[in-house]
Amino acid sequence: MTVNLTLIRIAMGYGYMRADDILTARRLDRVRYRQRALRLGLERNTDAIVRLQIAIHELRRRFFPAPPPGLLAAMEQQLTTLLHGRRRLGGAVPPAQYAPLPF
Repeated sequence: MTVNLTLIRIAMGYGYMRADDILTARRLDRVRYRQRALRLGLERNTDAIVRLQIAIHELRRRFFPAPPPGLLAAMEQQLTTLLHGRRRLGGAVPPAQYAPLPF
């Protein structure tokens, strides 16, 4: 069995962001909080952030030791934009999500 620390970190960040979506939704609407949490996750790009983090990891892994720099830089910039957008919309982002992902 191989332990992949990057994927663990991504999963922990996802749990942190989803928990924030659910807790925020519950504060706003105690009856229909599940639907609201799904909507908040879409608005705050919770799943898109995680999918992009996994894609960046796979790109680094596939082209180790030198992934295509232009593509990697574009993907990392898009990730930064999504993370900042989530924060602007009031969504929590664990501090570790801003640091470059380890290989």
